[in-house]
Amino acid sequence: MMKTKILFFFLLFFYTKSFCQHMTYNQNEADYDFYFNSKEKTLPAVKLYIEDEKTLNKLKLLKSEDSIIIYAEKINRKLASIYLFNNTNDSINISISDSRFRMIQEAKDKDGKWKPIEYWNYSACGSSYSNFKLKPNGILKANSKLYRGSFKTKIRFKILSKNKVYYTNELDGEINPKQFKLEKELHLYIRQANASYKFFSKESIRKYIFIEPDGVEKIGEDYKKWQEWLEQK
Repeated sequence: MMKTKILFFFLLFFYTKSFCQHMTYNQNEADYDFYFNSKEKTLPAVKLYIEDEKTLNKLKLLKSEDSIIIYAEKINRKLASIYLFNNTNDSINISISDSRFRMIQEAKDKDGKWKPIEYWNYSACGSSYSNFKLKPNGILKANSKLYRGSFKTKIRFKILSKNKVYYTNELDGEINPKQFKLEKELHLYIRQANASYKFFSKESIRKYIFIEPDGVEKIGEDYKKWQEWLEQK
């Protein structure tokens, strides 16, 4: 009986650990092998991975409406694949950081409003940032973590590339409601000293880590104010 109880609590511990208890940063990884090893790197090749013919047709119809289209597909309860399509006649540069798309995950709250459940963790190393040259009609793929929890909802992925935001289709998902809450301590990671606290606004930081198009610009303006203050000391 004692061994059974120990085993039960051991399994319960790891089961609860599989549920995210707070908002965390997005964890995705670009699948370069998919791009370089695929004999056919254009839209028809995705038929091997996407079974929904209606969605494929929809993507084709959107060809003239946007330069980039992204499509998300759930692989299992823990993982999703995100496909990024270049719908132009020219090569385009995709922003990459440490082999990751600049991407976060969003979910609908109890009122049906889209809210972030992840933030983007910018690298402090300049060499981490690069651009991937995606050929016309080319496809790039990334895999991203999914979550588990008691709240059943819809999820989607948001990608920022060249100061423009793109959204995937909706997926059925489950999360912990606590993931909607941005921990107060997150605002401190960009504030490089206590004296800089007043120069970096919460609005700028939220735009920055939630990959809004003007997020980098806003943080840059705050940073400049702080630098000017330091020079005057």
